[in-house]
Amino acid sequence: MYPKQEKNLKAELQIIEKLIVEEKLEEAENKCLELQKEQPNDPIIAHALGLIYYMRQKYDDAIAKFRITIAQITNNPNFYNNLAEALRRKGEFKEALDCFHGALLVQPAFLKAHLGIANTLIDLKRYQDARARFEFMIKLDPSFAPAYHYLGVMLTTLEATKEAIPILRKAVALKKDYYEAKFSLANALEQDSQTKEALQIYYELLKEKPNDASVHNNCGNILRTLGRLEEAEEHVRKAIQSNPEHVSAYYNRSAKHFAQEVTPQQLQRLEELILDPTISDEDRSNLHFTLARYYDAQKDYQTAFNHYKQGNDIDSRKEPYNHETQTKVFSIFKSFFTKEFFATHPHFGSSSETPVFIFGMPRSGTTLVEQILSSHPQVYGAGELKYISQIIQTLAGQFSNQAGYPACLNLLNPINSCSVGESYVNKVRDLVPGDKENILRITDKMPGNFTNLGLISLLLPHAKLIHCRRNPMDSCFSCFTQHFTQVIVYTRQLEDLGNYYQLYEDLMAHWHNVLPIPILDVSYENMVENTEEMTRKIIDFVGLEWDDACLNFHETERKVKTASLEQVRKPIYTSSVGKWRRYETFLEPLKQALGEYAPLPESLF
Repeated sequence: MYPKQEKNLKAELQIIEKLIVEEKLEEAENKCLELQKEQPNDPIIAHALGLIYYMRQKYDDAIAKFRITIAQITNNPNFYNNLAEALRRKGEFKEALDCFHGALLVQPAFLKAHLGIANTLIDLKRYQDARARFEFMIKLDPSFAPAYHYLGVMLTTLEATKEAIPILRKAVALKKDYYEAKFSLANALEQDSQTKEALQIYYELLKEKPNDASVHNNCGNILRTLGRLEEAEEHVRKAIQSNPEHVSAYYNRSAKHFAQEVTPQQLQRLEELILDPTISDEDRSNLHFTLARYYDAQKDYQTAFNHYKQGNDIDSRKEPYNHETQTKVFSIFKSFFTKEFFATHPHFGSSSETPVFIFGMPRSGTTLVEQILSSHPQVYGAGELKYISQIIQTLAGQFSNQAGYPACLNLLNPINSCSVGESYVNKVRDLVPGDKENILRITDKMPGNFTNLGLISLLLPHAKLIHCRRNPMDSCFSCFTQHFTQVIVYTRQLEDLGNYYQLYEDLMAHWHNVLPIPILDVSYENMVENTEEMTRKIIDFVGLEWDDACLNFHETERKVKTASLEQVRKPIYTSSVGKWRRYETFLEPLKQALGEYAPLPESLF
């Protein structure tokens, strides 16, 4: 190549680089293809095309171009790194790791390659190894903000938000304009229920990038939990306008608005996206649930059910439900927590009357009961807390050399059991904003705590226990139609739901028989039919004076993060009672698995 041609090529490549940075990918690609006619084997042009294809998620094409580059240029770690990232995105993790290590052979302290290795280890769920790699990077360069950022993202994914948040703050402090780290910090704060600060950060990001679909979508999520539904809808609309293929935004639209406003073109595009091999299973599952809700609103129950089923079938976020294992676990609880156990453990636990536990099957009315209670001026609704599960993990770890859970509870005594119970009370009290003295009751509505009532009765013997019940078919089918943010493994197959429901009924019968503290059963159907009577019964059960605000629960301003968040912003309605009947034709597997809890032919529900 003559010097003038080389100079022209360099100038053209600089223009292409600028276009790529500005995400003007079509223009950049056209320029590359023109240059390639003159220089068909040029490795830098191939690399530029690889970047363009990578950004379009055309990973096979990107990999092919990057391979051309490193075949000719073997001393640039960036080229190995970019090939490795494309392989990683395609799911070729072993070869990706080899390429990242290839970059390190060229430059051992090349931080981007170390970062790529750490992220690939996360993909492989080798979290301890990934953490060690992040910590190694920070030792190499304590000012390397991406190491803090991606470590924080990993911890957020693992639900260790308390640890993640200060690490993400460090990433932002090291690099003030680190947009992605700010987004990740807001996401962690949102998960940690620090919604005010999270929303503030999202609003600041929108000033910088007004059309960021992900930020609009997350704003919508927070505003929905706060009951600001119209504002939430507006943000989700903007997310879709900014990126018509932002799958989560479609899912997060209210079923009513989506059904009313979706265009035939959008609907067709969503149907096409389901077949797109480049989207993730998570997005594909979201699409199925989105379309299921649309067809449900159109009363096309056959098509809706098909989408619900396919959405559940491809949800691989966790291992399948194992009924045999679950049966053994519940059997252990029943054998351990007996009347004799409680009789031989008097005076254990905290004397606090503050905690109120609301539990049952998911979609059984727990959110409704908590919303009613939290409308009382002396009650704070804390939502679905994981504190009891964390106590179990702590105790199991503390006594791991002597006994597992629940056998390790035999190693507790009145003093340390009181300390553990008080630690729970202190944690939930810390959640209360403002004047804590006026709050006499704090609710924890983690539905799955029905499995932990033995421990709760031991550590918090003065707690109030409210068991939410609902027609088995409605409860189970409602679970089947939800794409839960936190995976509930037994909700993805109708047979699993029926089998689990039988275990749940059996365990609840056991608790009613052996626990030394009372349980109030609240029927969802009774709540709908006799709202004031049941509400007064609940308020009396938790030991508070009546307050009329409890009947206007839909007006209460508080954060609700569960699948029922829109329903509790409305007055009581009956449309969810017997909803399973619309899909009865498809629910024979559920009926069979429910056994004695399946509806009789003449059942009204």
